[in-house]
Amino acid sequence: MGYYLTNRGNIIDQNGVLIPMVEGDPLYEGYLNFLKNNGTVENTDLYSYEELQQIYQESIPRTASKMRFFLALYNVGITRTMVYEVINQIQDADLKEIILIKFDLSQEFDRNDEHLNLLAGQFNISQQQLDDLFIESNT
Repeated sequence: MGYYLTNRGNIIDQNGVLIPMVEGDPLYEGYLNFLKNNGTVENTDLYSYEELQQIYQESIPRTASKMRFFLALYNVGITRTMVYEVINQIQDADLKEIILIKFDLSQEFDRNDEHLNLLAGQFNISQQQLDDLFIESNT
């Protein structure tokens, strides 16, 4: 068994599994036993699965220009007209007005905006697909 120090300062095993630094955790206890038996930890350019997820999340743009976002939607078959049709079907007048203001007057969309996420759900766009739309909108 070998252990490695990643560029992000975490310890992973030879299979890339992140070792939690929690007493009592079997992976941590195995790591401690390895060190007690004169095992050495080497540096690596590899990443754990958790680190790769974090790197991916950090790569997702937080904002997208309105024009580029609508073009990304168009590329997956959702037109601006379709978006506004869905907005106009919203029964709650206050909610509809807030969303219309955001969609009409914003220069850019925020990835974590609750109203954008609400509309994404109306088109069955998953969070992963929404991430992809923001990435496409910024390339």
